[in-house]
Amino acid sequence: MTHFRHAARNVLTKLTVAIIAFGVSIFIPRLLGAGHYGYYAFLTVSIGFLIPLTSMGLGAGFIYLLASRRYKMEQAVQSQILLASAIGAANAIFLLVAWLFEFPKALFLQMTVSEWIVLAICSFSQTISYFAGRMWTGLSEFRKLNAIDLFGSLSAPISLFICYYLTGSEERNYILYALLIHSIAMLAANAWFVKGMQWMPTWNAGFVREAFQYGAKSWFGDMALRANLRLDQLILGSVSPISSLGVYSAAVKLSELIWYIPDAVGPVLYNKIASTPSGGQQLQLLGRVHRLLFSGCTVVSILWAAAVVWVLIPFVLGPEFQPAVWPFLWLMPGTVLLISTKVLTKLYSAGGNVQWTSQITIAGSMMSALLYLILIPWKGIMGAAIASSVGYFAMGMVCWLYAMKHYHLNPVQYFVLRWSDIRWLGDQIKNALCIA
Repeated sequence: MTHFRHAARNVLTKLTVAIIAFGVSIFIPRLLGAGHYGYYAFLTVSIGFLIPLTSMGLGAGFIYLLASRRYKMEQAVQSQILLASAIGAANAIFLLVAWLFEFPKALFLQMTVSEWIVLAICSFSQTISYFAGRMWTGLSEFRKLNAIDLFGSLSAPISLFICYYLTGSEERNYILYALLIHSIAMLAANAWFVKGMQWMPTWNAGFVREAFQYGAKSWFGDMALRANLRLDQLILGSVSPISSLGVYSAAVKLSELIWYIPDAVGPVLYNKIASTPSGGQQLQLLGRVHRLLFSGCTVVSILWAAAVVWVLIPFVLGPEFQPAVWPFLWLMPGTVLLISTKVLTKLYSAGGNVQWTSQITIAGSMMSALLYLILIPWKGIMGAAIASSVGYFAMGMVCWLYAMKHYHLNPVQYFVLRWSDIRWLGDQIKNALCIA
């Protein structure tokens, strides 16, 4: 009961953080305009894609080894810090090469040396923060993780507001400066929590080896998933006007708000499955969580779509972002179905079968990548939205084929909500709020 109480509190806290983050950041697109917002999106997506690409799955390995209690925290912290620093330095070198060749042009064309230095520091800082987040997740340190997420969700838009008004909006350099402030602030926030920890000042070769072994199995799948989620924006930013990427990124941000709920539950579910030896108990918990999440998110998505189309886009984002309506609506069906994939893959990865997750995401991403190459040059932001939604759908179908094959799951039992599920959810919320 105590475990579920902490888990429920974490989910509620994480949802609160997400709502605050969205409330603060929703005005950013209108403030920056479509062109500058597109540049900001391209920067963040590029760094966000680069870090897991060069990490070779180590982040997933850290989470698994710590969540399954194969290693204690004090045995692994120094090894994680050293590896994260090395990969951060490698990312800076990678960006140097990309800058020298001016690829992609939307990011590096006419970038000065000082601007590249700022970008390299951002990449290095975010790499360290990325691995720190994996450590907190594996240790189930969700209070620290939520505090850092809240801090980061506020520092990003506040940095943009400050730099925008201090430097003016004529040139887009203020976006790089804002990203630098945010990246260093996030690194400092993680360092604040790490400094009070006690650990062995040694290199743990066994931990690193096992993290690589597990991570290698998940890396292709993780990159395939990220390609499915972000390759559309990278391609769109490379072949279309940067303002088109700004409009499309706003549509993506609005559609992915639905994922705040399963993403809040995901780390808790993963750790619970990883630490539960009984397969029957794992499947019972998985079924209940899946029914609640999918049913609840489906209802929320319908209400959210109405609010976005009739209120947020016309009155908050403004006329410049009106073309985001149809891409947003095309993204929504696939976005909702991907919730099922997010839940089921926790069972595969936490059970040590991370290669299944990789195979599933690769299948969906191959479908998406093919459609991106065809539809984005042809239909622009509409093509990107259609391709993404179809890719999410394909991933969901493959994921359920694996579930039926390896676990003999009946999909009907995982989609039809039961009264017992609602009563169980009510109990978790009461426990989280300490209501008798």
